[in-house]
Amino acid sequence: MFPNIDNKLNLRAVRKALEQRNNLIPSTDCTIEAVEICLQSYNNQFGNNHFVQTHGIAMGQKNACSYDDLAMGEIDAQARFNGPHRPNYWLRYRDDVFDI
Repeated sequence: MFPNIDNKLNLRAVRKALEQRNNLIPSTDCTIEAVEICLQSYNNQFGNNHFVQTHGIAMGQKNACSYDDLAMGEIDAQARFNGPHRPNYWLRYRDDVFDI
């Protein structure tokens, strides 16, 4: 799941969550910039080769679960409320969904 969710969707979800805070210090823009720096700077090594993650978030990062959980909330809202059929029952844990 982590490397497959688009960073634009994730960053929109992070911004939405940050703007709901009561205390806006540090600013939302500052926090989003820090997240973008982290996303662009993740380097991992395989053998003697170094690779930079260019899409999604690497699974080993400490914030990967929280980061993608925010995006999954946005995906849930679209799936549950924007389609032609609305589920009667919907449960999700991380990337596993059960619906009727």
